Amino acid sequence: MGELQAGTGARDQTREEHEIAIGAERDRGPQLLAAVFTNVILTRNYSRKGMYEESLATCRKVVSLCESSPLSRALSSLILAMAGKTDEAQKI
Repeated sequence: MGELQAGTGARDQTREEHEIAIGAERDRGPQLLAAVFTNVILTRNYSRKGMYEESLATCRKVVSLCESSPLSRALSSLILAMAGKTDEAQKI
């Protein structure tokens, strides 16, 4: 019975940690969204001007903010292809 209670305590602690993490994400959500949006627009603007190295650097910021989201992968592939790095673009 003691093992069952110990397992329940660990589960409760995990739930509490999860709820704290979700709350932190919720609080950070608008700021994160604004940062992603700003960097996506910068990436687009740099690429339109042919500034591919700057565009790729800004795109890396999007990837760091969004991790491996479909948005970050698609944007990375697009910018790499526009920069002439089609082999790298296809690997994403």
